[in-house]
Amino acid sequence: MRVLRWHRTRLVVSYMSRQARSKGSSVILAECDRFRPRSASVSAEERRDSAAGQALKAQVLPRALAAMLLVLGQLALLGRVGPGPGVTHAGAGLLGLLGIYMVAVLTMSRWPKGRKRAPSSLVTAVLFADLCFVYALTVISTTPHHYERALLGTIVVVHVASFCFGRLQTRRVVIAGLLGYPLLIASAVARRLPIGVADELWTLAICSAGLVFIVFQADDIRRRLRVIVELFEQAEQGDFSREYDTGADRRMDAITRVGIAYNGVRTQLSSLVMTDSLTGCLNRRGFDQALTREVARTARGGGELALLAIDLDHFKTVNDTYGHPAGDVVLRCIGDLLLKSGRAGDIV
Repeated sequence: MRVLRWHRTRLVVSYMSRQARSKGSSVILAECDRFRPRSASVSAEERRDSAAGQALKAQVLPRALAAMLLVLGQLALLGRVGPGPGVTHAGAGLLGLLGIYMVAVLTMSRWPKGRKRAPSSLVTAVLFADLCFVYALTVISTTPHHYERALLGTIVVVHVASFCFGRLQTRRVVIAGLLGYPLLIASAVARRLPIGVADELWTLAICSAGLVFIVFQADDIRRRLRVIVELFEQAEQGDFSREYDTGADRRMDAITRVGIAYNGVRTQLSSLVMTDSLTGCLNRRGFDQALTREVARTARGGGELALLAIDLDHFKTVNDTYGHPAGDVVLRCIGDLLLKSGRAGDIV
């Protein structure tokens, strides 16, 4: 038995007798840490939580400014109505709502600062706080005839959830927002306020259809972007075997153009990254990838794997005597000889 070592890769190749070879030899990949993706130690959940934490931190100031502008705008509208107990109570309610919302958002957004990650429950809590602010602002500052403003605010929160936090959070916000509006209508009916229930339900149905369309479109964009990201992640590891499937796209948009551009440079990038420019043979990265692929294929099929390593005798003498340009000529000739001597399917 002979053990071949290639840095962190350990291959155990079993050489059996002729009788055993007739039954098939075995090639076992005992350890192949070198070829694991660098991000394998980081789970998808950790990457998602880390990105969510960064997004929450970046959105603290925009959330605060948006809430302040909305409240100040409503206070300005109330000021035009004129003094009165109802206006005073509404103004106090708006200021109290702004204070509660600011404290809640700042507290929840600063929580992942030390851990650098925001779990899914925290993101949901922040988005629900946004919805509660929108609905409370609607109840305090508007009459039942303008309750559809809550649906407009819900659309904004859905857009933020879809753009920054993914499909799960988007669906949670959509469900919560669409369930909250009937409760808003029921509260107006319970307080015997003038409201057209049928008209409001029709408005809710139209908004629901629009939100469903937004969610499905965002899912499609996210799926196609994920394919692009996977292609570039594989390219970062030196794997250019996959190309972007333009036939699966039903329309020509920016994402499709990115995929077409990637397909256009894929062959050139593969040659630059995987091939040694001097000899034309595979470089270290290309050999590592080819070795991993062939060992895995041989292990699955139960076939044989042959690995030939050669050494140039007295090559240092050539460099020392005739200089490095002469050594490059020797390497180029050897590489050309190996490429011409290899059979179809051989990896050089």
